[in-house]
Amino acid sequence: MTTTVVSAEYLAGPNGPEWFTQMCAAEGLSGDARVVAVTARPVGTGQVGESVRFRLTWEGEIPADCPQSVIGKFPSQDPQTRATAKMVETYEREFGFYSSLQARVGIQTPHAHHIAIDAPTGDFTLIMEDIADAVQGDQLGGCTREDALLIAEAAAGLHAPSWDVATTLGDLEWLVYPDIASARDRTALYQAVLPGFCDRYGDRIGPDAVAAAQWLSARLEGVMQALLDLSELDLCVTHNDFRLDNMLFATGPAAPRLTTVDWQTVSAGLGPIDMAYALGSGMLPELRERHEGEIFSAYVGHLGSVSGSKMGPITESKKSQLWDAYRLGSTSGLAMAVTASMIVVRTDRGDEMFSVMAERHAAQMATLDVFSMLP
Repeated sequence: MTTTVVSAEYLAGPNGPEWFTQMCAAEGLSGDARVVAVTARPVGTGQVGESVRFRLTWEGEIPADCPQSVIGKFPSQDPQTRATAKMVETYEREFGFYSSLQARVGIQTPHAHHIAIDAPTGDFTLIMEDIADAVQGDQLGGCTREDALLIAEAAAGLHAPSWDVATTLGDLEWLVYPDIASARDRTALYQAVLPGFCDRYGDRIGPDAVAAAQWLSARLEGVMQALLDLSELDLCVTHNDFRLDNMLFATGPAAPRLTTVDWQTVSAGLGPIDMAYALGSGMLPELRERHEGEIFSAYVGHLGSVSGSKMGPITESKKSQLWDAYRLGSTSGLAMAVTASMIVVRTDRGDEMFSVMAERHAAQMATLDVFSMLP
């Protein structure tokens, strides 16, 4: 894995072929073959960074493992989004995941060929494998029950090997831990942007979702305290933007069943929050209501059985607290929709996505009766 920061423009330009040749040679992938041409095309729907597919034209005897295309990830070109990402160390977290954490958890992720960061400037480069025979999840259309069961298994592969993260991964000094002080900061930001969110999206999401967003405004800190009070649960590594836009589902035999990408929000947290976020944002409400209990039970089962699990026995008491964390975690998607929508560059697709997230998570909160859990 090389360490230089480069831009998408650099890689798509005349220096690109030689750079990619050296990258692949450093991993022993290319033999004596060399890249003679590179084409670049934007991919994905992310608003925090830019993703580009680079197609590589090779010359010479090409080994079987030599990549025909790769995905590059770079900072956003929008000044506000880039400044926000730098403030919350978005790119540093993704660098930390791929450079020091990826191999220590059991969730399927792309292989990183190259990752580099210049923290003072916020410049960042990630070149990773292009997953063939896979398609990005449909954040707006939603996922099936079968997809959700794959998500439950993937989540357990991330959470269970890192359970009691301060013990299992205590050497990762960059990993952020939740506390009341950070909850107060998030509450202040949420309260500051909520009026603008309601003005922009209120007519689209309806009065129930607006009321849920306003209810949450006075209780975000209380949610964090209630989560930290779940004494039988340990912190683990969490994705924190665990939704369909960040998942690739296999369409053929060359791809894993589910691959998770976009590790810009990785931190320590309570695992069931990832699950509540994934199901609340990714399933149509009526489908989620029918299968939520089944999928949660599958997740709990995987926590105790995945390779490298550090969970220990899952007693009925612990399972009850996992469920309480899941219920409280349903607020995370609404909080994300309100806050993120107002601090990233605005797009038509983003407006639709944030509206759908707010509606679905408000409905999830109602189904799970979160309103009775906090005064």
